[in-house]
Amino acid sequence: MPRMLPTRPDPDSPDSEKRVFKALERELPDDWVCIHARRFVLPATDVHSVKEGEIDFIVLHPKRGYVCLEVKGGRIERDENKAWYSTDRHGKRHSIKDPGRQAQNACRSIGNYLRGRIQGPPLHYSWGVVFPDITVESDLGPALPRGIIVDRNDMGSVAQQIEGLLDTYDAPVKEIPRNVKEAFVSALAPTFSLVPLLRERLDEEAAELVRLTEEQKNALDYCQENRRVAVQGGAGTGKTILAMEKARRLVEEGKSVLFLCFNIPLADSLREAAEGFTAMHFHRLCEEMAAEAGLDWDVPKDKDKEQAFWADEAPELLLKGLELKQEKRYDAVIIDEGQDFKLHWWAAVEELLADKDSSHLYVFHDPNQDIYDGELSSDLGLTRINLTWNCRNTVRIAEYCSDLLEQDAVTKAEAPPGIPVKEERVTGGDQMVEAVRKLLHHYINEEGISPERIVILTGRSLKRSPVYQAGKLGNHELVRLGNKKKPNSVLIETLHRFKGLESDIAIVCDIDRSSERFDPKILYVAASRAKHVLAVIEYEVAEDAGASPQDKAAVA
Repeated sequence: MPRMLPTRPDPDSPDSEKRVFKALERELPDDWVCIHARRFVLPATDVHSVKEGEIDFIVLHPKRGYVCLEVKGGRIERDENKAWYSTDRHGKRHSIKDPGRQAQNACRSIGNYLRGRIQGPPLHYSWGVVFPDITVESDLGPALPRGIIVDRNDMGSVAQQIEGLLDTYDAPVKEIPRNVKEAFVSALAPTFSLVPLLRERLDEEAAELVRLTEEQKNALDYCQENRRVAVQGGAGTGKTILAMEKARRLVEEGKSVLFLCFNIPLADSLREAAEGFTAMHFHRLCEEMAAEAGLDWDVPKDKDKEQAFWADEAPELLLKGLELKQEKRYDAVIIDEGQDFKLHWWAAVEELLADKDSSHLYVFHDPNQDIYDGELSSDLGLTRINLTWNCRNTVRIAEYCSDLLEQDAVTKAEAPPGIPVKEERVTGGDQMVEAVRKLLHHYINEEGISPERIVILTGRSLKRSPVYQAGKLGNHELVRLGNKKKPNSVLIETLHRFKGLESDIAIVCDIDRSSERFDPKILYVAASRAKHVLAVIEYEVAEDAGASPQDKAAVA
């Protein structure tokens, strides 16, 4: 049996073609190829137009080239004006095209199409017609000699008739190389699977993720009616978006507004988007207030003393500065990522309000992201409302993040499912670097994603991260937040420093669940930064006998 492409005729094909298909399938040798119903749209002589056509069968002989066959069923007629007609089994007469001309034109068009697509000399081509319902005794004029016709009586010996047709055209006899045969099939009957590029999918998903939920609208309305509110919600529930919107609305009401957070990169991002209000991180406020009041600001060089300074002395300097500069107060203070604020800082926050009775205080927080031992004070008199619907992440990312905390994901009904989270395990630093490099190559070079839409988040300090220490992955230089980006550079940052920010694609690396310092909250914070695509690469500690000293050191 020959190689039939497709393996069965199209159900909508005429009965005459189906019968010819079966005859060819039954009679042709195994090393022949038969392509059925090949439609084509090819460039015409005029470069601004195309030529459309279709041929019923293309038969590739393994040694003599290919034959294009046009099938015409029923009773066939041609009148004195060279008009062609067929009469079907119901007696209905139809006007048809000249089958010989159809086959000839299609054969020439396909021959032109194959040039440049098949290496080596062009294949010989021939054409003919098939009349499966009638007997043809002799030539049908000079344009259609009997030798290129397959009639009803030839259907049982169709291979022999095609050999005779090729003889009529003086087709050569020389084995066609296998690669040429495959190129012929690939050009005329290609198989393919078309999927949208990832970048196109991200753009489509984004529209579904940015729409405010009814829950978020209700939260804004509640904040409009109440001056002191704590808004609690998990990662991706839209806390920062709502906090920014509330700040803008307060500005429109003529209020002076201070927007605070703990994370420096988040504060930088908020400051760029601030419209009429002041946005900064908490310790910068402490430093500015100390400077305004003429107080000494001396950050210790000793690491332990430095930590104590940021935790205790800086907030004290803020309080002292406010005592000396009474005018440095605001009508409204908004805190984002409030779970990062330590309990004794809230006294300083309270002092930032111009009037304790009429000023506004709004705190947006997520206890699941408390990785700095923060605590919300119960003395602030805040009424509490909750956000539950994830509006940042695709469903698969939201479910991955919730599973880390053994919680249920709550996503919008119209939220895009997204692609599965990629999880990979490596046994050493070199493998970690290579895994991240391959992902970058896939996203940027194969999927067409802009490097600006990708962030690499490391679960280690940059000094201990083999990925950061690599400096460059492929053609992509790694740069930190705040540093000048170069063309094709990719952002890399610690997951702590990227807290509160987001990216279309996040590659989370240097994760070691076997470490005593591993906390699911840390991975939750990092993974929830990804809006559309998340990849998590973890260390898999090898058995002592199988791990090299370098590998052991890499995961220590």
